[in-house]
Amino acid sequence: MPLAEAERRAGFRARVPTALGHPDAVSLTAGPGGRSVVSLCWSERGQTVRLDEFRASLDLGFAKQTGVMPEWVTLRPGSDDGRGGGEDSGGGGRGGGGSDALWFKTPHALRLPLTDAQGSWTPEERTAGPTLLWSLDGQGTTLRLEGVASLSRAVEIAESTLAEVAETDASEGGTRGGRAVYQR
Repeated sequence: MPLAEAERRAGFRARVPTALGHPDAVSLTAGPGGRSVVSLCWSERGQTVRLDEFRASLDLGFAKQTGVMPEWVTLRPGSDDGRGGGEDSGGGGRGGGGSDALWFKTPHALRLPLTDAQGSWTPEERTAGPTLLWSLDGQGTTLRLEGVASLSRAVEIAESTLAEVAETDASEGGTRGGRAVYQR
C-alpha cells in the first residue's frame, strides 16, 4: 500500500525515520478501539525492521511480562552521535531537553493501556524481542520499533523521527520535539 494512502485512511501523518529512508513496505491494520496502526517495514542487514505507529498516548501505567526490566533511555532530536541516552551515556531519564523511551532488549509480552482523545483506554498487547517504545509530544502518536538488536541503532532511528517533529514544529512557529508520556 502506498504510504500516502495508509496515512489518509489512518487519519494521521506517519513519521518516516530519516535514518531508514522510505519504507520497503507499508501496511494498515485496525487496532483496538477502532484505531488504525500504520506499519512501516525495511530490510536492514537481512533482518526486518518494523515501526508501528498509532494515534494514542501511553497511559501512566503499563504492564509487561519480561524477565528483565526495560531500560529508560533519553532521545535527543538532532543528536549527532546516534547514541542518545543509550548504553554509552549512562542510561536515560529527563534532563537536557531529551525525550524518554523504553528499551526492551529481551523477548516479552507488553500490555499497554492506550488512551484516546476522550480519555478512554483500551488494552493493547504485543509480543516482541528487542523493542524501543516512545510517544511524540503533542502529536498523540505512539511509536514502537522492533527488529533492531542494537540499542544505539534503535536510538538513532528514533531520534530521526524526533528531528522530523522538531523541523515540522519549527516551521509552524514552535518547537515541541517528542517525549514519552509515562513516568518512572
